[in-house]
Amino acid sequence: MKHIKKSLSLLLIVAMILSSISVLHADATIIKFTDINNSWARQNIINVYNKGLMNGVSESLFKPLDKVTNFQALISITRMTNAKEKYDLAALEAKYKDSVLDKYNVPTYARQETAYCLETGIVSANDISALTAGTYATKQVVSAYLAKAFGVTYDATKPIVFLGYNDSMFIIKENKAYIKYLIDIGVLSSQGDAKGNFNPDELITRETYAKMLDVASDKYKEVNPTIPAGPTTPTEPIPTEPIIPTEPTVPTIPVEPTEPPTPEVPVTPAEPVVQPNYTGKVESVIIEYGVIVFQVQGANNTTTKKNLSVADDIICDIDGEVSSYYWKIKEGDKVFIYLNKEGKVSKLIVDSKMKKITGTVESLLVTDKLELTIKIKDVGSRKYYITNETKIIKNKSSVKYDSLKAGDNVFMTVAGEDVLDINADSTTTTDSGVIESIMYTRTAAPKVTMIGLDGQQKQYFISKDIATGNILINDKDSYVYDLRPGMHVKVELENDEIIKLTTIRTETNNKMDGTIKYINKTFEIIVLSTYGADGKEETKEISVADSRITDVNLEELTMDKLKEGDPVTVFAVTDAGKLKASLIILNN
Repeated sequence: MKHIKKSLSLLLIVAMILSSISVLHADATIIKFTDINNSWARQNIINVYNKGLMNGVSESLFKPLDKVTNFQALISITRMTNAKEKYDLAALEAKYKDSVLDKYNVPTYARQETAYCLETGIVSANDISALTAGTYATKQVVSAYLAKAFGVTYDATKPIVFLGYNDSMFIIKENKAYIKYLIDIGVLSSQGDAKGNFNPDELITRETYAKMLDVASDKYKEVNPTIPAGPTTPTEPIPTEPIIPTEPTVPTIPVEPTEPPTPEVPVTPAEPVVQPNYTGKVESVIIEYGVIVFQVQGANNTTTKKNLSVADDIICDIDGEVSSYYWKIKEGDKVFIYLNKEGKVSKLIVDSKMKKITGTVESLLVTDKLELTIKIKDVGSRKYYITNETKIIKNKSSVKYDSLKAGDNVFMTVAGEDVLDINADSTTTTDSGVIESIMYTRTAAPKVTMIGLDGQQKQYFISKDIATGNILINDKDSYVYDLRPGMHVKVELENDEIIKLTTIRTETNNKMDGTIKYINKTFEIIVLSTYGADGKEETKEISVADSRITDVNLEELTMDKLKEGDPVTVFAVTDAGKLKASLIILNN
């Protein structure tokens, strides 16, 4: 009996030792990073680390405020979706090796994950062409990655998704559907930040991404319950004080137990495997001697001048275009410099200071600077600044900055964020219909509301620069203030702004003053009694369906406010031989 008690006591002590080791191991995981205690996303960081989705930048540092690169985002999403369980990643890497991975210099540590994201539609080859190992991810781009990982796709035939953020107009149309999905599953807030903004082009920090990834991974596990989501922390409570047996027997101290194997989590390096020897800017290129002068970045933000010879087989990646023409680089270009064994420059990755940009004007904001937002295909919205030196040509004529309109197609030369020159072309279209109302204000251009031939209500602004001869009423030069509701007009538009207006049917043929004789509410018809110059009564049957009804102060009314005997002014057009009212003004 004593032997049994001794054996039980020994087993209990061993169990207590193992339990204590487990507790220490769990605590070490929780306090692994020494720089997250003040982070609002501390628990999310712990969670994504324990799930094997994100690592630190070192053994003890997570760097929550550092930015996330696009490739780091793709790696963690690949882990979240358990790609290794579903695909042969080595085979996918071979599949995309020549067409994408080698072509666009995808770093070694991210090649399999990038291939997986290409295969599943999370990214396209065009997306990858714009990336380098050091390009950071924006909030809207990361949102698109995550939503696509859930299988969400953009359908151009569906209406544009409405988002309640104050800056939603700066979110790329395709990305709105992805962001809406993440809102619906709780990854993103529909309220935005303290100012109600989403901040689509903000570079996403590691702590913000950890929060998004933590919630998304839980949701992904719900949607795909049969797929494991990686190692997790113990859910059973672990005692902090072992229970001491009543009759302890001092055993021979066993060999230190072996910790249970920890699932191996691949480490995401913070930097690419092949590091550049230097980073800096180009000062000058001396082609005669095959020498480039660089301002190289050193410690503590210091710079040092270096004169480096160029290797015969030099490769230059200038804004994604690869060639050997190193003489194309310019003063001020940012560069990653790689040297061969002889110390000569064998490779340059160049971010040009001067670039050619093709896109569409989204907005022009005047503050202490002139901020021009351009939508660039396959890239998104980018902001540049117009200066006093910027040369602007629009429709082959030299113009001022305020001639640029949303929708203009532009080809620009930029140096950093400053615009050197702009060549813009506007999109011109035509429309026709009946003027329903005109709004004049002291501070804005006149706004015309029209009923188009398709029956739809449309609103256009009349250009403040509209020239004489571009408003024609009955083929006569007129002013914008001569326009009246009821006129049938044809308009020429430049990006939804009226630059020319011509009347087709004027108010003299359509304006009628009289008294309502009968009202048929069932068929929405009124009979109007008018008197000619000879004093004889004339009656006209007028359809009032879809017409606008106001009082003399232009306050909106409904049809039930009209009564027989009311004096009214009616603007109407002839449609298939019948009069159809566009506007009725009650003159009481």
